[in-house]
Amino acid sequence: MFNRQIFAVIGLMAVITVALYSIQDHGDESCDIFELHHECDLSGWITLIYGDLLIGITLALVFHYMVSDSNKKIAAAAVKTDKVLSEMRRVHDRRKAYVILALKNHFSSLLLCVGMINRFMDSDDEKKKNIAESKKQDLDKILQKSQMVLDLSIDVLDPMLVEKIQKIFTVIEDSMEESDKGMIVNADQAKTLVKEVTEKLDEESKNIDKILK
Repeated sequence: MFNRQIFAVIGLMAVITVALYSIQDHGDESCDIFELHHECDLSGWITLIYGDLLIGITLALVFHYMVSDSNKKIAAAAVKTDKVLSEMRRVHDRRKAYVILALKNHFSSLLLCVGMINRFMDSDDEKKKNIAESKKQDLDKILQKSQMVLDLSIDVLDPMLVEKIQKIFTVIEDSMEESDKGMIVNADQAKTLVKEVTEKLDEESKNIDKILK
């Protein structure tokens, strides 16, 4: 582009030089170039007008080229920006799909652990109590993994949904601390919250599937 602009400027200077040279070579030497008289040659005026016309056309072409080239660059930049934004949206949707799938899997494991803990912890069978204790350790791990996923999902999930998910974790953790027997005393509340959140996640998942297809 830089070389083309140089050639355009050189061409413009050439046109101006030719026009001025032509003006100086026409007309009676006794007549001034701008003098209007019946004995004076008007070719200087004609040349001047033609010179201005040529200069105007040349300038118009140069400016047109520069504007056109600038518009092409702006259009190309806009296309690149759209591609970047589109790819960012796709990455966002893929992350959201991963978060939803991970949370749903963790919720299934979480409810399974809660059910087994409450079922076996209240038993007199020592083996069942050992199983319940083992499931409590599994539950702690599930809660930690779920919290990690939730921390990564803050920018892809609705804040109200994130708050509900966080409430599930809080209810279960508080239940484990409040129970004398180590049972999940608020298991029904946790199940209700999980059901509500899972339904919402299913809706979000359907929307993402439509976008990604």
